[in-house]
Amino acid sequence: MLLGILHCLITDRRFALSSRRSPYLQPSGWREYFEPFCLHLENSLLDLLDTRWFPGPAYTDPRGHLRRLLMLSVIRPVFFPNMQTVIEKWEALFDLKKLSYVEIPVDGGHRRLPLRAALKAIHQEVWCFNVATRRSINATIAALTMPRRYVALHIRRGDKDTENPHTREEDYVDRLEKLSPLKDVYVSTDDYGCIETLRRLRPA
Repeated sequence: MLLGILHCLITDRRFALSSRRSPYLQPSGWREYFEPFCLHLENSLLDLLDTRWFPGPAYTDPRGHLRRLLMLSVIRPVFFPNMQTVIEKWEALFDLKKLSYVEIPVDGGHRRLPLRAALKAIHQEVWCFNVATRRSINATIAALTMPRRYVALHIRRGDKDTENPHTREEDYVDRLEKLSPLKDVYVSTDDYGCIETLRRLRPA
């Protein structure tokens, strides 16, 4: 999503979000946990543009390819002629990763920033917890007994394999051991099976 927002800033487009069919759907979608940061679309027709409508990874499931073809050639041009979807700009978005610097609007002007700094600035504007979420997070942190120094892993499962194959737990462990000597690890994941696998890999 960060690359999509960056693309819109560079090309002077308006970024809009539709979270009606999120796999972790809550009554208010994105706004259930975060502050709104952009135009939020509620049109039910947008559900037809979601390639996750078919089960299975989009890169292996032929129904996903059929869905994408239908979306790009019929649904989007007819019902949303002035809109482009992330899928249509997929290659262009990943081409942004090759840039060293980008120029984006900041505080009424334009600034030339290193790519990582630009993405960090966008990140800070996007993932802003709402009051209820922040209150819950603070209560959870207060209840945890954590050492002063530890490392953290975020292992995402869910619908992530619609973009790329899941990264193995072994790869997380190997990378972590190369980056830090710390043995205390906090793991954030949407799949408890990852916790069980990590415990088998490193029981102590």
